[in-house]
Amino acid sequence: GIALMQFDLDLNPIDTIVIPEDPEEREGFELRNEDSHLMAGIPFQPGFRWRLAPDGTLWGMLDEHYRFFQLTPEGDTLLSFTREFEPLPVTEADMDQAREDLEWFLQYGGNVDWSKIPDHKPATEDFFFDDEGNIWVIPVTTAEQDWQVVEVFDPEGRYLGRIDLPFRLTRPYPLIRNSVMYAVVEDEMEVPYVVRARIEKPF
Repeated sequence: GIALMQFDLDLNPIDTIVIPEDPEEREGFELRNEDSHLMAGIPFQPGFRWRLAPDGTLWGMLDEHYRFFQLTPEGDTLLSFTREFEPLPVTEADMDQAREDLEWFLQYGGNVDWSKIPDHKPATEDFFFDDEGNIWVIPVTTAEQDWQVVEVFDPEGRYLGRIDLPFRLTRPYPLIRNSVMYAVVEDEMEVPYVVRARIEKPF
């Protein structure tokens, strides 16, 4: 497994945190020959993500179920919650984009089983934390939507509400301090720039 190590200011190790692993096996498109080994992800296949929270606990998210769980640094489960959602279908436009994204793999001689692409998209895309430990979840939305929907939960997993940001987020995901968001976004020409936005929360 993979672990995070914490060091003091003199670079002496003081703690080790075991990273949670995906509880489900994921498929991929694979190309093996004498000279190389290439892997390509299956478009719209759900996955697993983890983040280190401000309080030192670890959170995992299963995309297909909109399911979260909180773990201690030792790996013990503290909390788990899910949220209902309506899965979005994979459209023909989505398939066109998938074919374009996998063109590199085909050019190397890889084979793609298009039947393995799911009929529906995962529930969530990613998540991050603010300085109060609230969980900001990015649900999967349609590609035509030019604003960002974010759903917010408190550290106990209670749903706080939805925020419609007037821009779409790109990685790295925002830094939120004292109700101010610092985020990297892209304009129509895909040029990145930094925005500073004040968050007025009704909760």
